[in-house]
Amino acid sequence: MTLFVFFAVLAAAAMHAIWNALVKVHLDRFLSITLMTLGMGTAALVVLPFVEVPKAEVWPYIIASVIFHMGYRTFLIGAYKAGDFAQTYPLARGTAPLLAAFGGMFVVAEIPGPFAILGIFLLSAGTLVMSFRGGAHLERLN
Repeated sequence: MTLFVFFAVLAAAAMHAIWNALVKVHLDRFLSITLMTLGMGTAALVVLPFVEVPKAEVWPYIIASVIFHMGYRTFLIGAYKAGDFAQTYPLARGTAPLLAAFGGMFVVAEIPGPFAILGIFLLSAGTLVMSFRGGAHLERLN
């Protein structure tokens, strides 16, 4: 791993922690998510002059990604309003790999290998278990 990639991953982890802290403590989660999304868009505009314009065949994927992310954030805000952040966030994050795997299987016929399936299952199960109030109420599963 190059030093650049290392610091990019470290920066992404730090920004993710800051994002979560701001959403958790801010009273208006819609406003905080909207402002953070605008901030991310502004940061992307700064980088825009240094990258190539995507080829025409890539634009449908970019548009689909924007639509999916808008839906994800809309449902995430609704989940935050309906439940506790400590429970809704792990559910939202833990289901994403599962949904992506199903999307890959059913939309583009990409079948993951056995280790990928195991990894997806473990990641999704782990985040699901975390949503049970940090494991404090796991006796409900018995």
